Amino acid sequence: MGGSARKVRFNRVIDGDTIEVSTSHGLFRSATRARIRLYGIDAPESTQKRGRDSARYLESLIGSKKKVWLDTKSTDQYGRSVGLVYHRKRRPDQSCNYLMVLAGHARAYMATGQEKDLYRLAETEASRKRRGIWRDRHATDPWEHRRIQREKPQGTPFAKILLLLLASGALAAAAIYIIAQRL
Repeated sequence: MGGSARKVRFNRVIDGDTIEVSTSHGLFRSATRARIRLYGIDAPESTQKRGRDSARYLESLIGSKKKVWLDTKSTDQYGRSVGLVYHRKRRPDQSCNYLMVLAGHARAYMATGQEKDLYRLAETEASRKRRGIWRDRHATDPWEHRRIQREKPQGTPFAKILLLLLASGALAAAAIYIIAQRL
């Protein structure tokens, strides 16, 4: 733990590795909402197999707590704080991050320092005991799933409009009208 841990108000789980919190700032304690990416882990996307299970498990870890401890480590490329989240004791083996990996609801991902070894051991145990994502022998890693989604060919707006027109028969009516105008 980096020593910067502070209590924040827990709002909701976004997915298996992201939560929303509110922090109080200033004289009048106005709340600012922020998305927090859990450090050192990568959970299945919501659109991916076991993605919803992962989010539900994270929600069950935090439970009905209104406050969680947040130890911010960095900021990611999307401007989200990245950190360790604790629902009870502030020990590395009690962070929600670690418990997600241990339960097989997330993969260890880019962790450094003491978390790296801790998460790798937790991942090995989850895999060995076939927990969570490890139940599926051919599961796609979250980072691989995102890469595949990015590389999927995207239909052009013109193609989508053309398909809609064909489906509605409007294209046929337009073609008949144009032909009739030329006769």
